[in-house]
Amino acid sequence: SAARHMNFIFIPFICFVTDILNYLILLGLTISTCVCSKTIEYPHILEVTLWCCAASRAFIEIDQMWQNGLTRYLSNMWNVLEIFSCTLILMAAIFRISVCLTLDETVDN
Repeated sequence: SAARHMNFIFIPFICFVTDILNYLILLGLTISTCVCSKTIEYPHILEVTLWCCAASRAFIEIDQMWQNGLTRYLSNMWNVLEIFSCTLILMAAIFRISVCLTLDETVDN
């Protein structure tokens, strides 16, 4: 039963649909994060959700890179673009978290 469910997950059409849903969620969260009101002190729940979505996307890309090999993976420009966008979002998350932590230390002093 578990093996049948695992086979279902890896059907190409199911993989395509889940990838499209992931991209749409990522796009929606990016737009929502840009237009939502933010406080400097704490990240908004939309920001945190965007970071989690970008991290999951990065793990998917790393898995694809592992399966296809680095040179074959990087020969597709869409993969390079995907790594670039995930890296930018995750770097922004690290920067935002560091600002929040630094701000907490500054306020305490």
